[in-house]
Amino acid sequence: MHPNVDVGEFQAAGSSLAMDELQRAIYVLHFRLAFHTQHGTAFQDWFVRLAGHAFGADFEEVRPYGAQGDLKCDGRRVSTKAVFQCYAPKAMTDTKLIAKINEDFHGARAHWSDGMAEWIFVHNEAEGLPPKVVQLIDALRARIQKSRLKPGRSPNSMRSSSGCRSPPCSPCSATRHRSVWSTTLC
Repeated sequence: MHPNVDVGEFQAAGSSLAMDELQRAIYVLHFRLAFHTQHGTAFQDWFVRLAGHAFGADFEEVRPYGAQGDLKCDGRRVSTKAVFQCYAPKAMTDTKLIAKINEDFHGARAHWSDGMAEWIFVHNEAEGLPPKVVQLIDALRARIQKSRLKPGRSPNSMRSSSGCRSPPCSPCSATRHRSVWSTTLC
């Protein structure tokens, strides 16, 4: 050790660095556990909390209300007019997924029209979408003149775009899945 270096300062700095790495590892494990185990309304609630942390006041949760439901919107980002729709059944099948996308996308367009510039389908199908679903998305994109399909958004991109300085709410860089989050049609 250099005689001018305070050992206490050095150990404290080293331990805080180690703690940050440990914290990150814990966040990664919590994210992976929630991502893979949450289904149905629990997944939607988890996503809404995550998006609320990532986007702050720019994210508004939309909850079902009586007979009108949620108008095919589980949450929206005000600044970008993005409408989020979650789907995370315990067992995903291409037939049900195709029906869900058709119903929710067309329903959101009807209900939110000018208030929707993006439609983001949030799912937890970590291994990617079935080919027939990808074909449906391609067909929807072709039918809608201004549509574009973006690669799945990672929770990490949500965090960085929000300017969040708190510990990572969703350290997706630790997950290997690109389509973890969403398929976006606008």
